[in-house]
Amino acid sequence: LRRRYFPADVNWRIEQGSALDREYLTSLGKFDVVYSWGVLHHTGKMYDALENAILPTAPLGKLFIAIYNDLGTRTERWRVPARRGPQPPPQLDRGRGTWDEPLARHRRLGRRLSVRGRHTGSDLRLLREARISTGDAEMRRCRSRMQRVRVRPGGGLSLRRPRPAAKAALAAICLWASPLSAATIVVPAGGDLHMALTNARPGDTIALARGETYVGNFTLPQKDGAQYITITTEGPDTVAENERMTPEAARQLAKLRSPNNQSVIQTASGAQHWRLALLELQGAASGSGTDQILALGSSGPSQNAVAQVPRDLVVDRCYIHGDSLVGAKRCVALDSAATTVTGSYISDCKRIGQDAQAIAGFNGPGPFTVSNNYLEGSGENIMFGGADPAIPNLVPADIRITGNLISKPVSWRNERWTVKNLVELKNARRVTISHNIIQFNWSGGQSGVGVLFTVRNQDGGCPWCQVEDVVFEYNLLQHAGGGFSILGFDDNHPSQQTRNITIRNNVLADIDEKNWGGNGYAFLLVGGARDITIDHNTIVQEHAHGVVLADGPRVLGLSFTNNVARHNDYGIMGSDHSPGADTISAYFPAAEIVANVIADGDPARYPRGNRFPSSAEFRAQFVSYETGDYRLVPTSAWKRAGSDGEDLGASPVIAAGLPKDPRSSRPQP
Repeated sequence: LRRRYFPADVNWRIEQGSALDREYLTSLGKFDVVYSWGVLHHTGKMYDALENAILPTAPLGKLFIAIYNDLGTRTERWRVPARRGPQPPPQLDRGRGTWDEPLARHRRLGRRLSVRGRHTGSDLRLLREARISTGDAEMRRCRSRMQRVRVRPGGGLSLRRPRPAAKAALAAICLWASPLSAATIVVPAGGDLHMALTNARPGDTIALARGETYVGNFTLPQKDGAQYITITTEGPDTVAENERMTPEAARQLAKLRSPNNQSVIQTASGAQHWRLALLELQGAASGSGTDQILALGSSGPSQNAVAQVPRDLVVDRCYIHGDSLVGAKRCVALDSAATTVTGSYISDCKRIGQDAQAIAGFNGPGPFTVSNNYLEGSGENIMFGGADPAIPNLVPADIRITGNLISKPVSWRNERWTVKNLVELKNARRVTISHNIIQFNWSGGQSGVGVLFTVRNQDGGCPWCQVEDVVFEYNLLQHAGGGFSILGFDDNHPSQQTRNITIRNNVLADIDEKNWGGNGYAFLLVGGARDITIDHNTIVQEHAHGVVLADGPRVLGLSFTNNVARHNDYGIMGSDHSPGADTISAYFPAAEIVANVIADGDPARYPRGNRFPSSAEFRAQFVSYETGDYRLVPTSAWKRAGSDGEDLGASPVIAAGLPKDPRSSRPQP
């Protein structure tokens, strides 16, 4: 390879890697090259080499190049064409090139190009030689002093020249050779972040100083364009993509802190394509803290039309928290559209005498993705609905809540924070809640039920409010005074009917009135919801009134199948009716209740086709009931005994290896 594809004066070697890396290299032709660069000025031969550095069998070749010189080490990723022979110049896939040579050679790249070397006064000449029709360049002097160069249509230049620099001073020019330009705007400690937000354009990155604090109330303005503007901490990522931020990793992040009860970051009307990554956002430490630390959109009358809603917003690997002593009312407000919150750690969202949430949305249409976060809120950890939308007929929709740890610190039981529930939907449709751990809720501001699907026309101005088309699956719900509460209609103001709710393949563990207060019911069905499917759930209650409690109008379209639970005191029970058949006839006409295990229940009271083992037999069916491994043992009579031919109870995917009770410590992601 070296003799065939690289000139003799280019020094390179295969970088040390894992066995998998080496196999990847051998079979696919993707390889690491370390290029030792001994001088500041490059001759251009590296580009010639890259154009032909393709293994003959490789469908796609990539080079990862580390450059060593007295400026430090930089790593570039280059995408190389998939065939040999003369090729266009390679395109930057990520990062910036670092060659100090005439720019005209690279004007076709269409991506950012950085030219680094000693400042000699020839920078303007290089820019002119590039003959870029439009674009921008940024001159960085030593100690992060920076100047922007505008390349005007027709090749003209405007530049406010820097003061003469010492010969040893390093300079860099970052050139964008595409009509949609992009820049990196560095805001040093004490710099003007407001100005950076105003000046940033689509595609730009605003880099904040590592470990520094920026105090203020900042607004993300409306910008035209479909490229994201990113605000981030300069330097290498403290947490890799697709991983979750932790308070420990956040120590190195740039910090934005509110000095008052106003948001540290809010959006202007119609703001779009903003991305917050690797930042710490803090509420105020005075008074009762900040009302909304990060406000994406507005729930007030200033946002009363869909056209005003901010959209295309991303919060990625951020640490967002209230003050540890005074808390914050709401850490993230999602009154927006097309918004993602991922990989973040959101905590100390707590209030006394008020509901507080880690995430809440009232006046945004969605879609929303909330994935792989730690979410901690005293009132409701995450909630949609709960305030009448200012936009007529708005229902937050297309919501995905996946892979999160949704939890309250057990230490709050000894404090005065107002505790209600873990997940609540009051106005939402097309919601998927899956693969989460949802834990620690006790009676306080409410009865201790963990998950509420309770439609509310909160202030009387939202008769269209509804909860419908909800799928809750593959979750662990544990350590709570109750499982689910499902309300058919708002009992205070007119609303639409709650309908089409599916709760499938979940484990409900330690749903216990003795440990957490409440009554320990797994399901409260109140007020006439319809089309409720409860299927393949494993329910563990040592101290509870029963499995299902019904009240109010009848529930039409109930399917209760393939679940395993203990009967406890009342099993399936309705107000003013006896357990079992009497309740089922009164509250669940034409219900499908089959292929369930109701341990210690009376077979004479329940429909045929269900099982009624003793509690001892119930416990013996699991791999390790005491440690929370609720997979069925190979000899269990419940295997493949479901109405669908599957095992009774939750899927082994969620039933296996559940965490032990960590109630003595603060849950960690």
